[in-house]
Amino acid sequence: MLNPYEELGLTFGATIHDIKKAYRQLSRKLHPDKMIKASAVEKASAEVKFTRIQAANNFLMDETQRGLYDAAEELKISSAKRKKEREGAMDDRRKAMKRRLDEQESAARKVGTQNDPSSTDNKEADIRRANAARRDAQGAMHSEREASAVAEAMHSRDERENRSRRSVSVKWQRKVHSFSSHDLEELFRPFGKVLSITFEGVKGNAAKVTFETPEAAITAAAKASTASLRVSRVGTKGAVWESPASGTPEEQSGLGSARDFESVEDYKARHAAERERLKRQMLDGNDNDTGGLAGHGFPGELPRLRPPLTLTDLAALEAETFAFLLGF
Repeated sequence: MLNPYEELGLTFGATIHDIKKAYRQLSRKLHPDKMIKASAVEKASAEVKFTRIQAANNFLMDETQRGLYDAAEELKISSAKRKKEREGAMDDRRKAMKRRLDEQESAARKVGTQNDPSSTDNKEADIRRANAARRDAQGAMHSEREASAVAEAMHSRDERENRSRRSVSVKWQRKVHSFSSHDLEELFRPFGKVLSITFEGVKGNAAKVTFETPEAAITAAAKASTASLRVSRVGTKGAVWESPASGTPEEQSGLGSARDFESVEDYKARHAAERERLKRQMLDGNDNDTGGLAGHGFPGELPRLRPPLTLTDLAALEAETFAFLLGF
């Protein structure tokens, strides 16, 4: 530790008044504002000295630190004084022996410091600690980058999902409609504010319309479909779309019906229920129910079936029934 009194040009035991006065005098000389015209070397030297006198002044102005330092210095001075008195009482031979012993101890400490493996171990330990700190810093930076990338990916996914909830897929028959962006905007404006319209495919009869709110997209998908125009939510599965050439005269005129736009799940459920009903009718052999079957496309009444039926007979009848239902 440097002697704070010497840094301020004072001797041990200086008073608080002496410390303040010495610090003010040195500050006027070494302050950076006083070194404007000095050279770069002089400025650097003055900056180092100014920092040291600041540290010495702060140390001595702290009564606790100054008291501990003064006590240690007094102990050191008294110890040196007693040592000097003992040496003064020695004869020349004892003084020579002590001087040689001191020289040997000094030389041994110097050699021990040079050959001490612990010093090398300490250096290696310092290097290992520095490398570990660098690796930790790199790992923290890598983790931060990963966290940022994950957050960005989740934000992008949320944006895509939110945009999908606010969008509908539109497809129309080219023989019936020829829509432009303005036409589609006018068509879907009653359902909500339209933010963007993107045409899709190469045929020019499909587009994606994005609304401001998901509620507008839900309403448009539920109410905007017609016999020649299909509107569905983005991301939903495919749908069964019946041509306007088939169906009732109302459907052909464009008024539409509940079966103009039917999802695949509803289509499968309806035909599964129809199949079960036909199975029960065939097994029961009820002649009175054949009128309902004729309404589904059967040319006449079904023959009365007598149980029990084999699996082969049942499969053949089921295939024949679906052939009539599907119009094959």
